[in-house]
Amino acid sequence: MATTASLSQLIPLLASQSLPVLHHDFLTAILATSSRSQPIVALAATVKHRLLSSDISGHTSPVLATTCPGLPSNLGDRHVQTSTLHHDVFVQVLDLHDIGRSTGDQIDLLEAERKGETKKGREIIRIVPDAEQEPATAATQSLDAPTTDQKKEKGPFRLVLQDSKGNRALAYEIKRVNNIGYPSTMSIGCKLWLRKGCKVARGVLLLEPTTVGIIGGRIETMDREWRTQREDRLRSSLQGLKTVAQEVENVSGRQQ
Repeated sequence: MATTASLSQLIPLLASQSLPVLHHDFLTAILATSSRSQPIVALAATVKHRLLSSDISGHTSPVLATTCPGLPSNLGDRHVQTSTLHHDVFVQVLDLHDIGRSTGDQIDLLEAERKGETKKGREIIRIVPDAEQEPATAATQSLDAPTTDQKKEKGPFRLVLQDSKGNRALAYEIKRVNNIGYPSTMSIGCKLWLRKGCKVARGVLLLEPTTVGIIGGRIETMDREWRTQREDRLRSSLQGLKTVAQEVENVSGRQQ
């Protein structure tokens, strides 16, 4: 069972690793199943691993302490032209999209990955699967080994972030931030700090290296679902763009 002494040792050690203040129940549940002889450093590593793989929104059970600040309640007010965050806010990634690469190009990359193709300069290299290996489909494509081209993240990226209160916000990378990118660079559920002073413009967080601290992590179920559904989302988005373009063309034709 957790003791006051073990908590008093653990909490400052976690803080020294740039982790937020965790809920008492979250900590004691981990300590209750840990060996009393386990070194405090190993225990801290266990807590960090659990934090980085947990949903901090508190839908199932609280993870962060209730005193941890969340995103401002008026963050989504688009009438506020510019503002900044007044506190450091710990958030997780729910979605990300490369706005520097066309939807069609991203679909092409996923198709190439499914076919086992990659590029070396202008040369297309196809990896022939073993005879016993089943062919990949959009739903069963590799979830852990992105192609070479996918690792060369283009960006900038648009992210959907969520705090420990369940509040969501849209964020745009306005300056290159290391470790923001498609899996495996960044996974869904990845944790990061929005630092005090992070800029907000008309309800959108503006991400840059000085105000973002990537901690890492992944929520496995959310990440897998996001990856398996990604191509369908891209194709749906592309079809929507084509429909709008066709409607505009039809209207222009009637006006002429």
